[in-house]
Amino acid sequence: MKNKKEQDSDQLGKAIIECIKEKKGLNIVNINLTNTDNSVCDFFIIAHADSDTQVRAIGKHIEESIRESLPE
Repeated sequence: MKNKKEQDSDQLGKAIIECIKEKKGLNIVNINLTNTDNSVCDFFIIAHADSDTQVRAIGKHIEESIRESLPE
């Protein structure tokens, strides 16, 4: 059974991946680092986009969506 931190991390990763899909990001890869010693993060998400403009749009969409979903 996953603890609260792992559940929150999984939800955040899924939300980020969903944001990437909404902006038509391609080749999405989610690398799970939770079992890696001395890791500075729980996961690493990589995606491809067709242009610099699309990359910026994806990043902005992720920031806005996650900020809106976080409780104050």
